[in-house]
Amino acid sequence: MYHGARAPNAKWRPGVIAYQRQGAPTNSQPCPADHTGTEVDGRFRRPNQDWARLMQRAFDIDVLHCPRCGGRMRLLALIQSTETARRILRHLGLRDHPPPIAPAKTPAFDFDDVA
Repeated sequence: MYHGARAPNAKWRPGVIAYQRQGAPTNSQPCPADHTGTEVDGRFRRPNQDWARLMQRAFDIDVLHCPRCGGRMRLLALIQSTETARRILRHLGLRDHPPPIAPAKTPAFDFDDVA
């Protein structure tokens, strides 16, 4: 967590943090016209990023990289129904429920040794 000028909404953040990536527009330059997004308060804001790009940024893994052929995978369907997802998992022979959560274990402590 950052405080002061490095905080996410700090007024002086653009002057302190270097965002100079090659080919990326700076805060004072408008974004190219073919890029989708909106301009807010004189700055260009991108729309929400897709989950694959967020996973790449956060964990440095490419979730769309096929481990078998090395090609690029694509999203075919989004299943939001819990019952449908469970039926598919059961059909594939996989667990359709999360594992049980065990209670936390406390270390053994002998109160007689404390004086």
